[in-house]
Amino acid sequence: MLADAVDALAAVRGRARSADGVAEVVVDGSGTLVSVTLAEAATRLPAERLSALMLETAQAATRAARLRRHAVLDDLAADLGR
Repeated sequence: MLADAVDALAAVRGRARSADGVAEVVVDGSGTLVSVTLAEAATRLPAERLSALMLETAQAATRAARLRRHAVLDDLAADLGR
């Protein structure tokens, strides 16, 4: 049970794609960047817009990872409470 939770936490990833599909970001369970993928359209964006888009997308990926991490911990707590 505990080992499964540890494994599940280690496997947590958060993934987000910008609404326009230009950026995709993957983070691990602690919010550390794992990968960043940019579409060709990114080369046509002003630097300020691309920076903002990357930040927004990374924040969304981090939120997704946090939610997944909390779900794993909630499941563990429920299992321990049985």
